[in-house]
Amino acid sequence: MQVTYKLTLADYKAALRLHRRQKLIRRAGFFFWYVAIPGSSAVALIAAVVFSTTGQTEWFARCLGVGVGLLWLSITMPFARMFTIRKGFRRIFPQSATNRTCTIDITDDRIISGMPGVSEGKFFWPAIVAFAQDEKITLLYIDKNRFLLFPTYSLSPLQRSELSAMFDKHLVRKQP
Repeated sequence: MQVTYKLTLADYKAALRLHRRQKLIRRAGFFFWYVAIPGSSAVALIAAVVFSTTGQTEWFARCLGVGVGLLWLSITMPFARMFTIRKGFRRIFPQSATNRTCTIDITDDRIISGMPGVSEGKFFWPAIVAFAQDEKITLLYIDKNRFLLFPTYSLSPLQRSELSAMFDKHLVRKQP
């Protein structure tokens, strides 16, 4: 089965979202940066207001400093994440590459992933440690944090069932 697709930023973002959902620690990190830090900032700023009204200037200064620092982190983190995601996507292809068409060829013996002018990788089934799939993207893990990606929507229903059969046949389930 050979699939030809054009890799887009939306596909790359979907792959990162699916990768983050695979482990609890990755979800906890997301929760920490995007929920716990802004919440702590709000608590520190409210405490600063309370200490300001009660006349405790030392505690007011401490809470205000912590609150402003956490507020700065909670505001800049989404922008930094957006910047690093775009930068990571741009680094997949060289700057001179205008063609972002990729191919993946999956057979019973091996998997060949190719990006014209960039790279071609050949992987045998024992090298695939896991896979993840949703309606947008399919990830083939070659390491716990490295994966091959291709859009699931580019597969026909017959190819999807064939791919599932190959995963069931070749992928060795590892006990934790």
